[in-house]
Amino acid sequence: MRTRAVLYDVVREGLAAAGVPWDRCHHEDRGDGVFVLVPPEYPKGPLVEVLPGALARAVGRHNEHSQEAARVRLRVAVHAGEVAFDEHGVTSTSLTTAFRLLDAVPLKVALAGSSGVVAMIVSESIFQEVVRQSAAVDSATFRPVEVAVKEVRERAWVSLPDRPYPAVAGGAALDEGLRAYLSAAHRAAEEHTYDPEDAPALPDIYVRQRSRQSAGENATGVEPFEAVIGRAERVCVVVAAPGGGKSTALRMRLRDVAAQLLDGTGGVDGAGGVDGAGGVVPVWVSARALVDDGTPIAEALAQATARLSRNAPDPGLPAERFRRSPWPGARWQVLVDDLDEVADAGQRRAVLEKVANAATHAPQLYQFVVATRPLHDRELEILGKRTPHHELLPFTTDDLRAYAEKCFAVRWEATEAARHAELFAHAVEAASLAEPAGTPLMAFMLCRLYLAAPDRRLPVGRTALYEAFTDLVYDNNQHKRVADSHEELVARLVDRVQSPKERADTATAARQAHEAVPELVDLLAHHWRGDPSGPLVEVVGKHRSVRRPRKIRPEWWEAFLEDLLRLTGLLVRGAGGLRFAHQTFLEYHAALHVTRDPARRARMVKALMPSLRGDMESARYPSPEASYLGFVLDQLLLNEDSAGETERRLAAVAEHGSIRTIHFLVIQATHLRTAIPADPLIRRLRHLIEHRSVYDPIDTVVYAAAWLSLFEGHREDGAAVLARFVADDGERIWDRIEAANYLGALEEHEEEAARWLHLFAAHALLEPDERTKAAQALARIESHRHCAVTWLNRFAGTEGWKPGDRIAAARALATIPSEVPAAAALLTAFADGFPTDDDRVAAAWYLATIESCEAEGAVSLVRFLEDPAVDDTARTWAAWGLAQLDGFEEMAVEWLVRFVGQRDVRGEALQRMAQVAPEACVAALERIAEDPAEPPATRELAAKIAESRDRPLIDMVRVLG
Repeated sequence: MRTRAVLYDVVREGLAAAGVPWDRCHHEDRGDGVFVLVPPEYPKGPLVEVLPGALARAVGRHNEHSQEAARVRLRVAVHAGEVAFDEHGVTSTSLTTAFRLLDAVPLKVALAGSSGVVAMIVSESIFQEVVRQSAAVDSATFRPVEVAVKEVRERAWVSLPDRPYPAVAGGAALDEGLRAYLSAAHRAAEEHTYDPEDAPALPDIYVRQRSRQSAGENATGVEPFEAVIGRAERVCVVVAAPGGGKSTALRMRLRDVAAQLLDGTGGVDGAGGVDGAGGVVPVWVSARALVDDGTPIAEALAQATARLSRNAPDPGLPAERFRRSPWPGARWQVLVDDLDEVADAGQRRAVLEKVANAATHAPQLYQFVVATRPLHDRELEILGKRTPHHELLPFTTDDLRAYAEKCFAVRWEATEAARHAELFAHAVEAASLAEPAGTPLMAFMLCRLYLAAPDRRLPVGRTALYEAFTDLVYDNNQHKRVADSHEELVARLVDRVQSPKERADTATAARQAHEAVPELVDLLAHHWRGDPSGPLVEVVGKHRSVRRPRKIRPEWWEAFLEDLLRLTGLLVRGAGGLRFAHQTFLEYHAALHVTRDPARRARMVKALMPSLRGDMESARYPSPEASYLGFVLDQLLLNEDSAGETERRLAAVAEHGSIRTIHFLVIQATHLRTAIPADPLIRRLRHLIEHRSVYDPIDTVVYAAAWLSLFEGHREDGAAVLARFVADDGERIWDRIEAANYLGALEEHEEEAARWLHLFAAHALLEPDERTKAAQALARIESHRHCAVTWLNRFAGTEGWKPGDRIAAARALATIPSEVPAAAALLTAFADGFPTDDDRVAAAWYLATIESCEAEGAVSLVRFLEDPAVDDTARTWAAWGLAQLDGFEEMAVEWLVRFVGQRDVRGEALQRMAQVAPEACVAALERIAEDPAEPPATRELAAKIAESRDRPLIDMVRVLG
């Protein structure tokens, strides 16, 4: 009661300071808050200019003379609109919006992360019409946020009146060097990667992609990729298939934010990219630039900006610039591209370690977005198990039509472009290319081929498409009279020498190199696939047809070779010199090199497909190599001398290979459209379904049926198996739910899957985790997501369930983007209300794992950690959780060290420390080993563990515990 009285006193005082009498306002009590309707005759300006500061001062005075339990903090929402009165009170959609703004998670996070006592949120209209027009309030101290509460989805603006954000006024805040860099970056990002000479600007044809967070069973619903990359995450990973749009998405991010910062609308969240701390400036860098141990992050970023010199006179920023914030409170958003193009796994690890260390030790300076194809299992765990992985989704049918229409607009007017886009979509379907065309790069090539000859049939298969596109590039070269340009290159080189003999020798050498250009391109691709840093002239110099004439200087010869290759149109000039326009172009040409003649093809057949059954069962095909290996297999199958043996060995591998090998071949046949024979694979999948072995994993049938459904003409066969499995009471419930999950992903089977998932979710005799899994699978079927949300909310609120099960239901709810606020509210309530310390800490930790609620979860974990009444084991877990959150690592490790000194929780503390701070764990073991108060056996064991590198540290400290 005392707190409510204080609330009313504070609000009255604040309104009076703003010139609004309390008794002239309509007001209603809201329990822990108050709703105030200000009459229209009072100006809106003072409500954002005077009221927030007055509230902060009044609250501050109260808190100064109050015990901690009686202190208050305020969230304030300001909005304007029409209202209506009836016998029940006030009603208005504007009023609903105001309440949703007040409940917005970003506002709660802002207050939780502030040392002040007031956080204010204003609607977009109030910000544009009042805040920006005011001379008394600095609009640059407001931060935009995306509000998603129930039916409200809109942008709003947050400020902290008594602890304001640093002023970031877009272009006005940029120094000359930063402005020059952003101008160059903006221009570079707009250039089309694949065909810069005659393709439209990238923004003119770009279709924004969707993404979903990939976390196994916890994969979230779909959301725009711009929303993902605009979040203030320390590190996030973007994963997509070859040609899946990763690089383009990063470039559009760079372009968008650069434009906003330059025109004064930057410093924004979401689409604009500034977090609550004050902003980001994106910098694109290739992962290859981070490989060298002697190149710190700052140096690599400086080199990346310097390479933009062809887009501006002086765009480079010095390395020292990247060792401090772009402006107070802002960070550098480092867009790390092409990680998968670092061929060596050890070098990839070095890049990831460099990123992880910078993100951990300088979170105030950097946030990272790492783009890659799928890598080996657990390879990305170096970045931390909590690092979110976002999967870029392929184009939908509507996306493909929109993309084609934009591409065709360069030739036809809008109506005709739309007609051709429809014809193109039918042509893609007729060529069985609908799935490959969902890949942006494939869509681009198909559109270019269609533009070249609208009446010609599209090629079938990935290799055929790349071959046709390469032929198109060469055809275009004829129209551009590239042959004449080659002759000019030869003539210029010959003119550099005088004697007739040397001129003849130079002409011969130049023409030999010219005639070998297709082979040089393939050779270059082959070498660069393994070592992208190999100098061009050294690589092509290994070819038998490339010989530098005696009188031609090395730099002349190198320039000649570069120009010769550049004019093919297959390579483009990038920041670091010539390169292939896309990694898949490199892989295609590298595959041509290793299969160029019968001897090489024979070697590749033996290398790829073992002849012994035992070798087949243990064969491994690494994920990063899948695209390249698909091109190689196609070449082996296309050439008569190798096709028969390749087919025979593929059939044997399909018959005897492991489940992982079968999956690799299924991906080749269905997703990459490699020309491998489908029948042996289909027979093996049917065998796995019909002849279950005790040696196979229990869920093998589910996977085999799901893979079978991917083959043309066999979707219904796979669906029938999945449906039978789901209906079989003799199977494990967990596997039946997984089968229903796969069934729901098949067109025309969503309702059948949904019926079973509803049944599983409603079945009171099933285990809580099984019912939650069923509801979460149901959420992936869009038309039933609302029902899944109802189930998950019900499970989280079921008091008869164990706390851990209720937390799991809330976590599942949090994987649905629209339900994050509701899930956060549940976890907050659990952290406050569950009876045991372990469960309360667990709820707080899982709250912190929700990106937008990290600050709230951290506050709760700190509270538990500092409360001596909380069980020490639970406090140890709280410290472990805090150690994984930005800005809390040092504090958490100090607490873990303290817990190591307590014998009753020492083992737990050491295990948790081994996970999050292994170096600190080793130091703690060394202190134990040197402590004379410890038993000799304990000291000896601690010393042995600290020195040992034979086993994982966490396994060894369990022994000591």
